[in-house]
This record gives sequence, C-alpha cells and structure tokens, in this order.
Amino acid sequence: MRGPGLTLALAAVIGLPLLAASDGLPAANRGLLQARHDDLAQRLATGTSDNPPLAEQWRRLRHVETMVDLVAQLPEERRPRRILYLAGGTHLAPIALCELLPAGSPCFLTYTEADPAIRERVAAALDELATAHVVDDLAFEGGRARFSIAGHPVSLTVEPVPGGPLPVVEAGWLRQTDLVITHDWSGDPLENLRVVLELLQANREARLPDPPLLMIEDLELHPYLIDLGLFSPVARSSGDYGHRGRVAGPGGPYDDERGPALFGGAALLAFTDRWWQSVPDATLRAVFDVLLFSEFLLERQNVLEGGSDPLLAPALLDWWTGFGARTAAGDDLRGHFDKLLEIPPLAVSALPAMSAESRWRLSCHLQLMRSLAQTRAAGADIRELMPAARHLRRPITGEFPNPEMESAFRESLRHAAEFRAAAAAAPAEAARLASVLGSNAMHEVQAACPVVLPSPNDDAAGWWTATYLSLASSLRASSQPGGGTVTALQGAGNCPTLEQPAPEAGPE
Repeated sequence: MRGPGLTLALAAVIGLPLLAASDGLPAANRGLLQARHDDLAQRLATGTSDNPPLAEQWRRLRHVETMVDLVAQLPEERRPRRILYLAGGTHLAPIALCELLPAGSPCFLTYTEADPAIRERVAAALDELATAHVVDDLAFEGGRARFSIAGHPVSLTVEPVPGGPLPVVEAGWLRQTDLVITHDWSGDPLENLRVVLELLQANREARLPDPPLLMIEDLELHPYLIDLGLFSPVARSSGDYGHRGRVAGPGGPYDDERGPALFGGAALLAFTDRWWQSVPDATLRAVFDVLLFSEFLLERQNVLEGGSDPLLAPALLDWWTGFGARTAAGDDLRGHFDKLLEIPPLAVSALPAMSAESRWRLSCHLQLMRSLAQTRAAGADIRELMPAARHLRRPITGEFPNPEMESAFRESLRHAAEFRAAAAAAPAEAARLASVLGSNAMHEVQAACPVVLPSPNDDAAGWWTATYLSLASSLRASSQPGGGTVTALQGAGNCPTLEQPAPEAGPE
C-alpha cells in the first residue's frame, strides 16, 4: 500500500498538482470536467509515473481549476457564453467554463490553430471525454463538434489558420466573442503583452462598443513583471496557469507541460478604462512600451533553464540576441536608441484620455523609467536591480537549454568588441533618455506622480536607485488583489509622494 508521502513524491516527479480534489475551488464550482481532471491526477499520482495515455488526457485538462476560479468570480450574468481560444490545440479545459453558466444556457467555443490536423486531434480528445461520460450526445459536422455537458448545449468550432506573419488576433473573430483565452503562449512576458496589444488593435478595427474579456497569464506574477493595471483586471487567481518550464528526468527533460509554472497565476482583463480606444496607434504602442521598459530599460537578463539550477545568460548573449531590446510590437531597438527616446513623449499624449488611476499609473511608470535612466547615467549598473537566477553560473558546453542558444552564444563571442562599445555608450544614451523624461514636456508626469528631485550634493546614483525601488514598490502594492478581485484606486489621491531619502540611501 502506498502512503501519502509516496503519492506526493510521484506527483512531484511527473509535475502534477499537489492539491487534493477537495482543495481549491468551492464544491459548487467543481463540475464534471474538473472531476475528470482530478480523477486523472489521482490515478497518475498513485500509479506508475510512466503512463503516456493518461498523462496526455490530463494535460488536455491542465489548469482547469484556475480557469474556473477566474470566471466564477464574475456575476453569473457576466459569465462568457461565446469563447475564443487562441492557438487552443487540444486543450479542452475551457469547456468547464460552460458549466458555470445558468442552467441550460448554450455555450459556444472557437479554437484557432495553425496545425491543419487539429480538427482530427480535437475530435479524438472529445471522443475520450464522451467515453468517460463527461460529455453527452457528441456529434461532428465538418469542423464543428456538438455535445452537452451538465445540461449545457455546447458547440466547439475549430478554425485552422495559416501560419506566417498574420495578426495573433483578427478583428472578425471578436464580433461574436465574450471571452478571449490565451494560455501557454510564452514563458516571456513580452510575448504575452503582445497578445494584449494585438487584441486592443483588433478591437479598434472591429469598432466594438465593448471589448471581450481576456484570460491571460498574470504578468505581475513573473520575475519580470508587467503592470496590468491599465487594462482593468477584474479577477485574479494564484493557481498554476500557462507556460511551464522543463524538469530534468530519466532520459532527459520532460516535455514543457510537466515543469513548474513560470507565471504564478492568471488574470481576467476587462479594458473598462477606454483610453486605448481613442488614442492613435503609435501612442497605444508607446504606452505598452513604457510598461515594458520602465522596469529594466534594455538591461533585462535572460534566465536560462539548466536542469535544477537556472543559469543567467551572459550579458553579451542578451545583447547579441536582442533579449530585452524589443518593443511590444516586435521592433528591435539595438543600435536605434533614438527610437527609445521617442516613446515617452508619445505615451504622455495618452494621459488626457485616461482615468485618474490610469494617469497616475502611467505617470509613475514614466518616473520609474526616469529613475533607471538617471541611475545608469550616473554610472551605476542597473542590472543589479533586475531579477536574477538563484545560481549565477556561467553556461558551459551542454548547459544551454538548446543547441541553438549555445550556437548564438558562440556567434556573440565574435562580436565582443561591438558589445563593449555599446556598453561604453550606455551611460551617455541613458543621460539623453533622462533628459527627455525630465523635460518640461513631462509636466503632467510631475503632477500625477510627484518625485522630489535630489540636490546637486546628493549621491545621484544612490538617490535614483532608491527612487526606483520606492516607485516599484508602490506600483506593485497598488496591484495586489483583495480576495481575488482587484479594487481600483480612487483617483490621484492615492498617489505616493516620495520623500527624499538620506544621501546614503541605496538598493537593499
């Protein structure tokens, strides 16, 4: 007989959730699909860890509890009936959202996917649910499946889309949609932020009065957090969600669905502050870029996966690959620092369209960027302020997560002189950015998020570092959910006024 210790050990080996079926969601929200997920998890955890068919069925339902938890926080009348799942594959967990609707209400799901064989794979996955008596009355009509779950008639349509540089979100998809889902899109917050940008651009093109909700990884629960406050988060869940890292196992790493989650939860965004509807497209992109760069400028460090000990990519590799130097729209700023200088004035032009809370939030992000620029201009290394791996080890042959990255590193070594030149120019470039951010054109920033300027006798780098830490702390504290639902700040009265620290103040 296996004891609970062995059960938990096996669950950890194969990357399954360690919650018992009775934990997490209230019983009223635990439907048929959640029960199926829990049954598969229990069978895998108490049996052999090498059962590919069961593991594949479980992966198709992964993170169902987090999805249900998010939607269950909405009033029943606001729960989505028409769901669009971007690159959904065979992940069937969103079907559980249909169970949260009023009794007998129909539910419509549309999956987009580049794989032309996806329809057959989804059909096979639904057959498995029908065999397990989770869904009833399953029938197929071309690219559409019809069935029922818990008395809800469901229509699931699979729309294969061609690959290539097409938009992630097309305007036509949104006209009959209440909720857009993105899940496991990327382990990099930049790629997830790009989905938000393209959703808003598509909504503007569709001229919809009300945008659909967006279910996405909580970008504030990642080492390189991105503030979601400008997009009106209405629900949050701390359950596992989205991209998972790899874990070492017999014969090499397991697939990406079995490692630890790279984000600490998920969020529902409602976009109720409609500032994004009226601003020009260039201004919209600039606001996204302020959110992206205000926490690290161009100094974001890539934390590689290296078995049980994560590795910190060499700064030379980060520079060569452009990691941290790409805008939300994908533009590469390496060698084009003037483009970074254009972002703050464009973003400021969005302030009149924003609510008081959003004005404060964007203003503080501009001040956050200014603090980093001033710190860098003063000669300090701002990479010390960035998130880092627990074990700072130089990657060696065989320790890179894939041969392509190792090859990129070898290529970057041949450009070390260019990297040193770029590093030498960084303080002067940062000073130019600080000048833009401190100009008279930024007076609205000064008013909405005031910062006491240091005197000439103060330690400039230490003062601006302390300012950065104080601003970052204030922004993060304002985003903390209360009972799973975000409570908006009530206007600019909640804006922090930063007192000038003592001259010796610096990073902790």
